[in-house]
Amino acid sequence: FNEDWPASVVENDVRGAIQSGIVSIALSSDTVAGFTMAIPFTDINEEEKEFIQSLEDPPQSFDLNNANRTLYWSDIGISPSFRSQGVAKSISVRLWQEAYEKGYKFITARTAHENSPSVPLLEGMGMVELAKRQLLR
Repeated sequence: FNEDWPASVVENDVRGAIQSGIVSIALSSDTVAGFTMAIPFTDINEEEKEFIQSLEDPPQSFDLNNANRTLYWSDIGISPSFRSQGVAKSISVRLWQEAYEKGYKFITARTAHENSPSVPLLEGMGMVELAKRQLLR
């Protein structure tokens, strides 16, 4: 993301996730400082499920018996003028707290290796890398 976003733009993008998942948004006046969202593992697409289940040693969170207790952390975005100010960690912690309150026991995420700012955040939240996947263009 290369520019700040009006709140109305992000609201349209996250409307579907609000119904089935969890969304955490940081606002500054009428500008979105950042947002993150996660959806139930049972709602992710089949291609993603197949990749996760193909892992050599998948953790118990990917066992289909645990699917209804697993949240897929699908998106995080921080507006450029709010980066490096702790917004990402703050909204991520809120999302994880709400996930716990709603009974989720596991959280999984996927990020592109080119998305270097998100890797320290994910690792700082206790996530570990399970696999690398090549992007096909």
